[in-house]
Amino acid sequence: MLRGTEDLEGSTMSTMRNDRKNLWNRSRSLILGGTVAIGMAATAMAGPIYEFEFDPEFGGTGYDYNPEAGEITRFYTRFDTNTNALTLEVNFAHAPNHPNVMPDGFTFVVSDGDNPIRESGQFASMYFDATNANPIMSAYGYNGSTALHPWEDGSKDPGIQTPDRIESSLNNANWLSDIFVTDEANGTRTMGFTMDATSIIDHLPLYPGSEPWQGAQFAEKVGIWFHPWSNLATDYDQDGWLTQWDSDPLRRGFFDGANFNTTQIPLPGVLMIGLAGLGGVMVARRRMASDRDAT
Repeated sequence: MLRGTEDLEGSTMSTMRNDRKNLWNRSRSLILGGTVAIGMAATAMAGPIYEFEFDPEFGGTGYDYNPEAGEITRFYTRFDTNTNALTLEVNFAHAPNHPNVMPDGFTFVVSDGDNPIRESGQFASMYFDATNANPIMSAYGYNGSTALHPWEDGSKDPGIQTPDRIESSLNNANWLSDIFVTDEANGTRTMGFTMDATSIIDHLPLYPGSEPWQGAQFAEKVGIWFHPWSNLATDYDQDGWLTQWDSDPLRRGFFDGANFNTTQIPLPGVLMIGLAGLGGVMVARRRMASDRDAT
C-alpha cells in the first residue's frame, strides 16, 4: 500500500509539473503574440518624423541666400506627423563685413516642397520677434505678396484686406512648447522654437488659394522661405497682433529654396514598445521558472 501511495503521489507531481510546463508554454505564446501585435499596431499607427538641416557653407544650387542680417551657420527644422510638432533652430554669426550686425527676428514660411513665395492662401507666415528679452511669435495666413506683410494685408488682391490672424503668443502661448534666443559663448546667436502646428494646419483661410491650405508642415520634400531681420522695430495692439515690423532694408537677409530632400528619422516610440514587451516576457519567464524550481 505504501508503494502504491508513493507511485500515486509521484504520478500526481509529474502531472502537476507537466501542467505548469504547458501553462508556461501557453503564456509565453500569448505574451510573445501580444508583444508582436502591439509592435505591429504601433508601427501601423505611428507616422514618420522628417527633418532637414542645411549649412550654407557647403554651397549648392537651387536656393537663394543673403547673409546681410547675419551669417547662417546652421539651419535645422523638423516636423512630427504624429503630433504636428514643428521645430526650427537657426544659428547665426555676425553679418559679413558688419561685426556688430546680428538678427533680432525672422519670418518663416514652410511648405511640402514648393517655394512658398507668391503662393497665397496655402501657408502660414510666422513672425519671430526677439527685440525684447522674451521672444514673441505670431502667425498669419500668408498673402503671397512681397510688398505688404500678411499682418497688415490679408490678400495680394488690390486694396488692403483684413489680416488672416491665426496665432499670437501674446494672447495664447499654448501652441508653443519652446521659444528661445541664446547668445552663445562663441559669439553666435541661436534662435528657435517648437510649436504644436495643429491649429495652423486646421486653420480655414480667410482668402483660400488655388491649392488646398497646408499651414505649416512638410514631408519627403520641404520648401523654405526664411528671412532674418536686423535692427528690427516691432509693435503690437492690445490683442497681441502686430502693428509694426520694420528695419533698415540693407539689414535684411534671406534663405529661400524649394524641394529640399528631407531625412526620415527613426521612431523611438515603436522601439520602446517592443523592448517593453520583451522585458515583460523575460520577467514572466523568470517567475514561471522559479515556480517550476519550487515544485
